[in-house]
Amino acid sequence: MPSLSDTEIAEARAKGLLVIDPFIADNLQPGSIDLTLYKFIEVLDDSQPVILPVGKEDIERRTKVVDISTGYVLKAGSFVTGYSNEQIRLPSNINGIITNRNSLARIGLNAGISSYINPGFHGRKVIVIKNESRADITIKAGLRICQLVLFHLGSETLRSYDNRHNEAEILSKLKEKGNGSARRTPGIDDSLSDFLNKRIAQMAGNLS
Repeated sequence: MPSLSDTEIAEARAKGLLVIDPFIADNLQPGSIDLTLYKFIEVLDDSQPVILPVGKEDIERRTKVVDISTGYVLKAGSFVTGYSNEQIRLPSNINGIITNRNSLARIGLNAGISSYINPGFHGRKVIVIKNESRADITIKAGLRICQLVLFHLGSETLRSYDNRHNEAEILSKLKEKGNGSARRTPGIDDSLSDFLNKRIAQMAGNLS
């Protein structure tokens, strides 16, 4: 599964197959593109223990949205959930991962925890950011926070990103491929997935 070069990223954008908006030419690297940090982050109240599975209402109650336009002090050992400033849309035959930028990793900032991006994804990429150092680090909206590496899949996906949890569709598609015995057992983390999908949609609309 080869990764896309800067030439291939630029060509995919020009053809409308790939969306990265806003696109900053200086952020395009030979084999990746830097993503910048959106103006809102989410801070989880971790003063009380979390027992999984947890309801999305409980997650919403524990989560505070913070505007970091003027900066936010990320305490040593703590983490927040951020988002890419860039709106991203991938076709059904391209997926991606985000990796740390070396300059930030050297000071202990880890932005590669929530790394995977499904083919067909659209919205602002979730970026979980942890301060692995022993010193506080101030982060701010617009910071080049991580690198996005994109990969060509060998074929298009069985179903769209929006229907990735559609049990009936995936069972039908698998049956067509000769795997009629496949079945789905509901996951205990469905509420977490529902909350995340809701937040991605909200962030895409600037929390309106």
